[in-house]
Amino acid sequence: MATARFSPAVFTAAAACFIINERDSGVWLAIMLHRLAFPLIYILGPRLLPGVIRFIRLVWRLTWDKRVPIVLRALVPLAVIYFLLPVDLIPDFARPGFGRADDLIIVALAVVLLTKLAPQRVIDEHLGKPPASDRPEDKDPSNVVDGSSRLIDE
Repeated sequence: MATARFSPAVFTAAAACFIINERDSGVWLAIMLHRLAFPLIYILGPRLLPGVIRFIRLVWRLTWDKRVPIVLRALVPLAVIYFLLPVDLIPDFARPGFGRADDLIIVALAVVLLTKLAPQRVIDEHLGKPPASDRPEDKDPSNVVDGSSRLIDE
């Protein structure tokens, strides 16, 4: 006698129909998000993770670098403290889901301000870029005239 085999796709579709029939859309959404999010993380993770780690290290180094103005260095720690404190501009219970969004917006704004307003030479140094040269030979080599000279005493 032959046994019936179910593929994962058939099982997932059957589970989704059962969940929809039970009117529990939260569980259905969690299952679908799980099935969509993990493949994206596995595909995009190796490409995005090194850049994210490099950016986090840059923010950490800029926060502790004495050449960055103190006001800019204080933005990220103050934003993290605001994120952790229970006091909010928009209470979490007032609008579910949006209460944490204002915390994340403030942290993101602090990070963007720190990275955009910090001195560029300090950012380049922390990223490992060579310093920019002011020599005309490096800027436009076609405008440089090479030649030799000889000093004649009279």
